[in-house]
Amino acid sequence: MRRHANKPVSYLSQDEIAVLLSKIKTKNNMGVRDLALITLLYDSGARVQEIVNLSVRDIRIEQPSQVTLLGKGKKIRTVPLISYTVKILKSYMDQFGLTEPEQVDRPLFCNRNCARITRFGIAYLLEKYALEAKLKMSSIPDKVSPHLLRHSKAMHLLEEECSEFAIRDLLGHVDLKTTSIYVKANQEMIRNSIPQKDVRKMMRKMAKAYDSGNNEVN
Repeated sequence: MRRHANKPVSYLSQDEIAVLLSKIKTKNNMGVRDLALITLLYDSGARVQEIVNLSVRDIRIEQPSQVTLLGKGKKIRTVPLISYTVKILKSYMDQFGLTEPEQVDRPLFCNRNCARITRFGIAYLLEKYALEAKLKMSSIPDKVSPHLLRHSKAMHLLEEECSEFAIRDLLGHVDLKTTSIYVKANQEMIRNSIPQKDVRKMMRKMAKAYDSGNNEVN
């Protein structure tokens, strides 16, 4: 089998995520829904199909706030939600009447026809808002997919020094090797962020300290 070089992990910065969310206007019901959907998609690190499958009962607004996701192989995992996401979700659920006990089996997110939203529908919404966000921040790529938000969440957790094991569990990876691609990408990013002249300077200092230490021992 041919060996293929691993593609670099693409992701949005935290500032780019903030700009993307700022482009979702909540003056109407669809805007309120879109903000809740895309915020949850990012914060949970969920696969797009996992968001599609959500019912109202899968969201816990009360502390500890969390979402229950049905992942690959019918495996269930629970992901904690930050307070910002909970606030957005509560506003959405209140506005759409989803907080009543009889609504627990309804789809969490529906389209304009009151049917469960689809993967293609979510991809369309995300691409639409990303194009608007790109006008404000040109570094945002031309195409922003739901999976790009999943990558972004993983990388941001690494930036906050979250462990590989916690990221694995949050993303629902079966094997830690899958999670390790984000660790490698993060290490590469750190290396590339250090100017080469600083690296050479650092190495000279280390060599000098090493030589000095050896001379003292001798």
